[in-house]
Amino acid sequence: ALTTLPRDFARLTRLRSLSASSNQMTEFPAIVCDLPSLETLSLNYNSILSIPPEISKMTRLTHLYIVANKLDSLPLELGSLPRLKTLELDKNPLSVFPPNLVENPRVAGPLLPHSIHLKNYFHSFILFFLFFLFLS
Repeated sequence: ALTTLPRDFARLTRLRSLSASSNQMTEFPAIVCDLPSLETLSLNYNSILSIPPEISKMTRLTHLYIVANKLDSLPLELGSLPRLKTLELDKNPLSVFPPNLVENPRVAGPLLPHSIHLKNYFHSFILFFLFFLFLS
């Protein structure tokens, strides 16, 4: 499993899609911010803690999948990506959302903070209820 991407990725200037899902990355691979043609990036099921502000350089990025990581906030720059249409953030402990991202009509995905919190509370309630039933 990868913990980072090799430096040689910087040479892949025509790369349009990259999946580095199901690895052991704890940091967003900054090298991808320098790939000018990248349109789709999938980093699902890693342990990434944050997205760097340099993501603003990814002006062709259309689809970002970063499900099941350890993100608790998102950078303001994410909301200013001109072509971003899909942003999948499920299964992250997010608590801070850039306002320009939540209010962006172009972006599809579960972005409203209250819906994510409600989903987490609902899951917690179900677990508590099942635990209570088990003890009864």
